[in-house]
Amino acid sequence: MRMDFPIINTGREHVDRFVNEISPIVCNEYIKRMRHGECVIYPSTCIAQAALESGWNINATSLFGIKGEGFVSDTTEYINGEYVNLKDSFKCYPNIASAVSGYYDLMQNERYKSATSAVDYIEECKELYNDGYATDPTYSEKLINITDKNDLTIFNSYCLSILRSNEETTEETDNSGRIEELADKLVNGDYGNGRETRAERTAQDGYTLEEYEAAQNI
Repeated sequence: MRMDFPIINTGREHVDRFVNEISPIVCNEYIKRMRHGECVIYPSTCIAQAALESGWNINATSLFGIKGEGFVSDTTEYINGEYVNLKDSFKCYPNIASAVSGYYDLMQNERYKSATSAVDYIEECKELYNDGYATDPTYSEKLINITDKNDLTIFNSYCLSILRSNEETTEETDNSGRIEELADKLVNGDYGNGRETRAERTAQDGYTLEEYEAAQNI
C-alpha cells in the first residue's frame, strides 16, 4: 500500500525544519535513480549525511561537504590519529535539489560500490566511512545515531511503498493487456469452440486459468 509522505515532528524546530525541507527532494531523487537502475544510498542516510556535514544548516553552501572546485573553507580531518584543522576546497551548489543530485552523482563512482551495495542503512553508513567519504573514525556511528534518533528510516519505507505501488500497477497493466489479447483470440475462434478444448489450448500458449476465465467475461 502506498504511504502518505512522512512529516517529522521531533519537537526540535531546527531538526524538523531541516528534515521536512530536504526529505521530499531526497526521496524524489532516490526514486528516480532507482527507476533508472542507478546506484543509490537510502534516503535516511542521505539526509543524515546532509545534517552532519552541514550542521543542520539547510542553506549551507556545501550541504554534503563534497570536495572539489568551488570555494575554500575551514574543515577538520582525522590524520595520523589526531584531529587537524585545515582548509580545503568544496563544490558549491545553487540550491538543495542540485546538491542532492550532485550527491547521488557522486555515489555512481566505483569508489562507493560497497556502500551502494549495502543491504541495510547500518551497513551502508559503515561502508561510507570505509569507502573514504570521511576521515572521522566515528563518522558511521554519528550517521546511525542521527538516523535512529530522528526515525529517518521512515523515508526509506515511503520510497519502497511508491516503488512497489508502481510495480503493482505495471503488473496489472501488463496482465490486462494479456487478457484483452486472449479475449480477441477467443472471439476469432483461434482456440475452437469447445470450452475444455479452448482452456487446454490457451494453457499450452502460456495463459493461466485466471486469465482464461477473465477473458471469457470480456
